[in-house]
Amino acid sequence: MPSPSAPSLASSDGAAYPCDRPVKRTPWILTVLTALLLTAAATASYFKAVEPDPSWSAVWVKLADVARSRSAGAILLVTVAVIALQVLRESIVVYQWRKDRVQRVLGKVVKHLLDNDVKLNRCSLFQAVRGWRAFSQLFWRMLWFQDDKGPILRELVRINPLGHYLIVYARPAGAPNDRSCACFRVYRTRPTASEGVAGRVWDSDEYSVRSASKVVEGRLRNCRSFDKYHENDPLRRFAAETNLQRASQLRARSRVASHYHGTVIAAGDGSRKWGVLLVDSFKTACPFPASVRQGDKGSMFCARFNGYAETLSTMLT
Repeated sequence: MPSPSAPSLASSDGAAYPCDRPVKRTPWILTVLTALLLTAAATASYFKAVEPDPSWSAVWVKLADVARSRSAGAILLVTVAVIALQVLRESIVVYQWRKDRVQRVLGKVVKHLLDNDVKLNRCSLFQAVRGWRAFSQLFWRMLWFQDDKGPILRELVRINPLGHYLIVYARPAGAPNDRSCACFRVYRTRPTASEGVAGRVWDSDEYSVRSASKVVEGRLRNCRSFDKYHENDPLRRFAAETNLQRASQLRARSRVASHYHGTVIAAGDGSRKWGVLLVDSFKTACPFPASVRQGDKGSMFCARFNGYAETLSTMLT
């Protein structure tokens, strides 16, 4: 039986997931482009090798003349383009293969630690990326996968292209909003300046919030600057408890969780942080209670959760 610090990636029936399982999909447009380019190269090679036939129409004679005069450069260009497309295709295949494995691990976290409920117990893997990359990925997600674009866009325009941000890399299969536009600024040399619970995890390596102040969902869209609320107002308390610094970060949400727990994903020697593994729950009862003594429910949860985080660190760093 595997120890809590080294969770198994075997399926529910005990069989390990095969590493050679094919990816679910590959970009069909790359296949089409490759076929077109190879057809063009073959056509150019054919016209270069044969003499124009008198029976050919004027159009074919013109195409043959162009191919014969420019075939060398065209074939070289097509060859380079085909190689580039194949490299891009293989890169996407590897990315999809790795993300599929990551989703399986996140699914195990929800199944074994969070009552197998991806709707009320959310598991998110955040990756730290530069601002320009965060903007490009989140702008694409906003355009194609989000309904309320206005609040999200107002957050995206604040991104510093050279800063570091945590964005959602993956969530378990079946989880809502798996292409989330959540984005939190983090720092490498300012240990208390990072944003959100994910930012606190980034700064502290491990962080929890249990039983955060309840905020009525209807107040999120009309949220004003936090300093306009009384210090005991649930909305202001929630912002302080979850390390949110701007009202716009709440206006971009449809609902907020009550409990949070996360740990950092880093290289084995601790030399480089990759991101953050964070779970948040909308349930009234906290699924990861605070640990009182060794061996209780809280300490066992943390031990197994850290084991999954270690598995992800091994896969990603």
